[in-house]
Amino acid sequence: MSGLCRPVTRAEAGHGPRECEDLVVAVVRGRRVLNYNEPKAAVLQLTDRVIVIKSTA
Repeated sequence: MSGLCRPVTRAEAGHGPRECEDLVVAVVRGRRVLNYNEPKAAVLQLTDRVIVIKSTA
């Protein structure tokens, strides 16, 4: 497994972090890092970045 920070895709924008294919652990919005379950992170924005855990297998 590995972690990385990547931009939100157009397909993910408007959806919640748990609807992403990758396991989202945090959302980076501007200069703030939001836990995936914070109300402010409930809907992903196209300008967000997400910190995800991906399987390397």
